[in-house]
Amino acid sequence: PFLRRFNNGEPTEVGKHVAVIGGGNVALDVARSVLRVNGVKTVSIFCLENREEMPAHDWEIKEAIQEGVKINHRWGPHRVSGKDGKVQKLELNQCISVFDTGGNFKPQYNKKRKKKLSVDSVILAVGQQCDHSVLPSQLEIRNGVIAADPLTLETSLPGIFAGGDTVSGPASLVEAVS
Repeated sequence: PFLRRFNNGEPTEVGKHVAVIGGGNVALDVARSVLRVNGVKTVSIFCLENREEMPAHDWEIKEAIQEGVKINHRWGPHRVSGKDGKVQKLELNQCISVFDTGGNFKPQYNKKRKKKLSVDSVILAVGQQCDHSVLPSQLEIRNGVIAADPLTLETSLPGIFAGGDTVSGPASLVEAVS
């Protein structure tokens, strides 16, 4: 929603100190756009991943850092607090691992190691996932994606086929076309 408003030239009041939650390309796009909002002094990204695990493109990370975005690795949001409908504080827990031994997304936290920050806005820009609520309950879902034959793309229900992000998980347009 922030990017839509920003790109449409709509008002985007975010205050002086902004936290963006996420480690993908959208989080970096949000952070870089926030820098262009009048009155913003600091933009900090907080992501669960270490630098090597971040799903964002390497060039996007480098450009964001060059523009002044501060990237904080291995921190996940715990609590946002405020007063009178305005954000004032962001509390984060240290993330000690993002994936389990099977490579599945399963963050683990050190709840004794926390950060507390004064912020004016927190913008969530985390993960893409498909809405499976409209699918038949008999359709097999594995690790958050529809299970499909890799050659035919037929699902567990005969005559029903699936492809793209619903089968592979989030990917770029280039990956989808190739």
